[in-house]
Amino acid sequence: MGWGWKWICCVAVLKLLYHRSHCDVSEGNVRNGRQKATEEFSYFEKVVPVIRTRRSARDAVTWAENQHLDEVEVVVEAFNKTFTLDLKLNKNLFGDKFIEKHTTNGKPIVRRYKDHKNHHCFYHGKIRHEEESLIALSTCDGLSGLFQDGTEQYYIQPVAGSTGFHHHVFRASDRHEQHLRCGTGDHAHDFPSFYHRSLNSKHLHRLRRAIRGPYNSGKKTRYVELFLVSDHRQFDMHGKNVAKVIQRSKEIGNIVSALYNELDIYVALVGVEVWDSGDKIIVDQDADVTLNNFLSYRKTFLNPHFPNDNGQLITGGVFANRILGKASQTPMCSFRYSGGVVRVGSFLSH
Repeated sequence: MGWGWKWICCVAVLKLLYHRSHCDVSEGNVRNGRQKATEEFSYFEKVVPVIRTRRSARDAVTWAENQHLDEVEVVVEAFNKTFTLDLKLNKNLFGDKFIEKHTTNGKPIVRRYKDHKNHHCFYHGKIRHEEESLIALSTCDGLSGLFQDGTEQYYIQPVAGSTGFHHHVFRASDRHEQHLRCGTGDHAHDFPSFYHRSLNSKHLHRLRRAIRGPYNSGKKTRYVELFLVSDHRQFDMHGKNVAKVIQRSKEIGNIVSALYNELDIYVALVGVEVWDSGDKIIVDQDADVTLNNFLSYRKTFLNPHFPNDNGQLITGGVFANRILGKASQTPMCSFRYSGGVVRVGSFLSH
């Protein structure tokens, strides 16, 4: 498939997870993780966003008549700036046959939903008057996600225990570096320094032009169906709460979707699975071993029942050699090898 897909597979997913995963939950519970998030940045601000609809200005909700609104305006004042976020419900987030899978009393549970494409709380958008901006937010439980203006990337999350719709806003450039690495081939770059110059909105536009030839040759938009699996350590990190892990997976899918949209590629989440009863493969400190184990699992247990173009294992384990994650360097959409593994470790916003 060429360098473009290999680069995207590893870096795009790892980049979003690097900060999303380091802004929400600790290895104990979500609240402690959100407190610890403030320690990972040299500076952050506490704000009260304002949500406006066509009907009125509100401070907490984006829904009406038991469903979330198609269009919402959010105003965030932070870092001596006023960001007006114009949001639209991401109606392309879920595939037609989207499923949620976990285990109850030793038995696998698979859930499917009617009209799931319209009844959710995940948004994409743009910063008003910022042509090269990008936004991916959820409004399910406060505001959670990222927005970038083409130069700087920002992360927003609710303040744990707040009763006044308070949120923390972080800048990517203010985070203390940990020098984690993408473990895929020639792209073993340190994070976050590599993504600062490589995955801002302007670079994504240039990358889109660079890879447009092969993918737009038939003048057809490319669609990728994504399946996300969270291991048992992730389940523990989220307070052993299946619903929270599923929610996190959807948030990650929404962010992946926003990043890929910049490349004229549409990502649909077709399934999320939680290994709440224990890992179904050996999750090893060697990223290569874990990747190969997961690819075998995907081929045998996911693909025949839940067709997908790409699968990603989100693990709470720690890989050796500061590896953040690893992806197969084979073509996207291959039956056996299209997948990756990503460490979401330190504390947990893809």
